[in-house]
Amino acid sequence: MILGRHLIATGLLVAGIAAGCAADRPTIQQAAAQAPEPTATPATDPAPTPTPEPTPSPTPTPGPSFGEPAPNGRRAPAVPDDPAEVAALLTAAELTIRGEPTMGLDVADAGHLQQLVYRRWSARLDWDELILPTLPEAIRPAAELHLTARRAFREMPTTTGPATELPRWEIIAPASAEDLLAFYQEAAAETGIGWEYLAAINLVETGIGRIDGLSSAGAQGPMQFIDTTWSEIGEGDVNDPRDAIRAAARLLDQRGGPENMAQALFGYNNSDFYVTAVEAYATILRDEPATFAGFYNWEIYFFTERGDVWLPVGTRFDESTPVDDYIDSSPWAQP
Repeated sequence: MILGRHLIATGLLVAGIAAGCAADRPTIQQAAAQAPEPTATPATDPAPTPTPEPTPSPTPTPGPSFGEPAPNGRRAPAVPDDPAEVAALLTAAELTIRGEPTMGLDVADAGHLQQLVYRRWSARLDWDELILPTLPEAIRPAAELHLTARRAFREMPTTTGPATELPRWEIIAPASAEDLLAFYQEAAAETGIGWEYLAAINLVETGIGRIDGLSSAGAQGPMQFIDTTWSEIGEGDVNDPRDAIRAAARLLDQRGGPENMAQALFGYNNSDFYVTAVEAYATILRDEPATFAGFYNWEIYFFTERGDVWLPVGTRFDESTPVDDYIDSSPWAQP
C-alpha cells in the first residue's frame, strides 16, 4: 500500500451609509440662506498642507519556486519554511485546482504543490494554528481533512521503518482523468459504492495507477490485489484500471458497503489508519468533486530514511536500489 472559494460583498454596507437620510438634507439654497455671515479676518499666509506619508504597498507573495527538472520535464515546487508563505501558496494551489488559476499555476503544478504542502505540514503540528485560521473559509475544511489523512498514514505502523532501498517499480503515466472518472462512476452504478471511495483507494494504493509493480505483500495492479483475492473477486486483467476498479467496488460491497463503509474499508486493508485516511479523501471528493483534478496530479513520493524521495513518471528500478545511490545521482529526487 502506498502512503502515499467566498468573497462577501461588503460594498452593501458602505453604500447604505452613503445613501442614508438623503431626504432630510437641506437644498443648496436653504443651506446658503442659513449660513452665518462670514467674519472678516486678517489676511494671513495659509498654513502649509502637510504631505501625507505614502502608504507602502503590501509585498506580494512570490509564486512557487521549482527544483531541478526530472527526465520527463516535470519539476517539484519548493515548500518554504515560513507558514505565511505556505498558506499563500496552498491557497493559490487549492483555488487553481477548483478552476480559479492563481499565481500563474497550471493544474498539474497546483496538484503537485498541494501534495507537497500537506506532506510537509503534516509533520509540523506547530503550523496548524499559524496556517489554518488564515486560509479562506471555503478551503479550510478540505485542508483539515488532508491533514487528517496524511497524519493517519504517518502513524501507520511499519515492520521495517523508513526504507533504505527503493522497490522494483516502474512509474507510468496513469489513465486519463476522464477515463478514470468514468470507471469509478460505472463501478458505483453497479454496486452502490460511492465513486469517491474508489478514487481515494486508487490514490493511496498506487497514486491513481502510476505505480506498476508489486507491493511488499505481493499485491499488484492499480487497486492492489493479492492473487487469492483477485481469484475470488476479479474479472479480466488485474492491471487494467477498469477491471481493477470494478473488482474493488465488488469487494467493498461484499465487505459491508455501501451501508457500512468503515467496515468495508477495513476489509480492504486491515488498518484503522487506512480507514481514516481513505474516508478523509473520499469526503473531500464528495464535498467538492472538482478536487479530483488535484489528486490526479499528485506524484509518487516514497518515504525513506532520508525523507521523501520523488519518483517521477519514467522511473524504473529493475532491482532494489539503495536510496543514497538514487538521491546522489538525481538532483530532482528530493523536493
